Amino acid sequence: MTRRIRPLAARRSASWSTRGVVLATIGCLALSACADDPSDVTTAAGDSSAEHVTLSVADDGPFSGLVTGSNTITPTVDGDQVTIDVGGTEVTVDKDKKLKVGFFVNGAISPFFQTAFAWAEAQAEAYGYEVEQVDGAYDPAKQADQIQTAISTKKYDAIIVIPVDGVGSCDSFTKQAAEAGILVVDYYNPMCGKDAEPINNWYVPGLLGVVGGGTDPAIYQAFVERAMAAHPEGKGMSLNLEASMCTCAGIYTSALDAALEEYPGVDLTQTAAASPDKAGGQSVTEQYLKDNPDAEFILSLADETGAGAVEAVEAAGLTDQVKVYMSGGTPAIMDLMAAGKVHGTHPYYMGSAVQSAMLMLHEAVAGNPVPTVIANDGHVLDPFADQTAPFLTLVTPDIARSGGYVPNSVDNAQAR
Repeated sequence: MTRRIRPLAARRSASWSTRGVVLATIGCLALSACADDPSDVTTAAGDSSAEHVTLSVADDGPFSGLVTGSNTITPTVDGDQVTIDVGGTEVTVDKDKKLKVGFFVNGAISPFFQTAFAWAEAQAEAYGYEVEQVDGAYDPAKQADQIQTAISTKKYDAIIVIPVDGVGSCDSFTKQAAEAGILVVDYYNPMCGKDAEPINNWYVPGLLGVVGGGTDPAIYQAFVERAMAAHPEGKGMSLNLEASMCTCAGIYTSALDAALEEYPGVDLTQTAAASPDKAGGQSVTEQYLKDNPDAEFILSLADETGAGAVEAVEAAGLTDQVKVYMSGGTPAIMDLMAAGKVHGTHPYYMGSAVQSAMLMLHEAVAGNPVPTVIANDGHVLDPFADQTAPFLTLVTPDIARSGGYVPNSVDNAQAR
């Protein structure tokens, strides 16, 4: 899939390494708030009334150090039973129950989910839980069948899920699961049509909570704007996934469109890989570079397809000319950055996110209050990360060389 975006007008340049003012502005534009309360947005919670949800770093308790939302769910304890009202539906469990958790992923072949599941297993072992990975294989129909089977059999006490189709699976995860007594934490991708909204607004009644941030449209927009600022009149390509593969694809597209309004001088061709692997990214990039030998940059949503783009750039002899910027911050991306083949990234803390999703479940069944939103992928803010919304963690080559950023990986999987 290819979509051509033509430049409208010139825009002033800004440095890739510039911080502070640029990102403060991005945060204000994306979340419609500034100054002392940069992350005020409106969300729907347990009823139809609008509530203001703010993000801040928790300074005590089990969620200390994490970026959490101001709304909480407070369970009711009655003897050895805990009742959790998930936005209008009550789920009752044994207090401190050792949960069986289904981790529903959209594509287990991805290094992303190999890392995430390693961290899920580490945290489950620490809690005495059992966790199983349920692979949607990038197929909305397959995941829909898996969801219905889990609900009808009540195989799992809780589900952590990254939906393949966040709209099509909305009722299953936010209504039917809770009615069946299953706690659900939304992991990484929003449900129920909230794709264009910041993570503050991702909670949907029926869920226990939401953990994410790496795929927040405000994060994507902030990141691609930093790349566009280095090429304000340049020609480039964005490498997305097909929309059917991941809810994140639509989020990325909306972020690109918003960034182009800020940088109308950029000549961007929006493309999508037909497969979520290196070959998919390489074939699209090869064709683009043949048609556009004067290209200056490539933006990639995923590490595997992005690695294919890097290979295509190398094969064309354009490594010094075409700068590649990749979302994800994975070990593979860091290796490419160390080799001078990637020029910027932002993290997907996929392990920390599932770790924090497990923490939500653990605290809820213990009868303790749980925030409905955990941002920044459930990871503490890095020293070089922005300390205000949208909390972009920008990893530059200098930061990578300094060792200041450590990506989640299978090898460093751990429990809290």
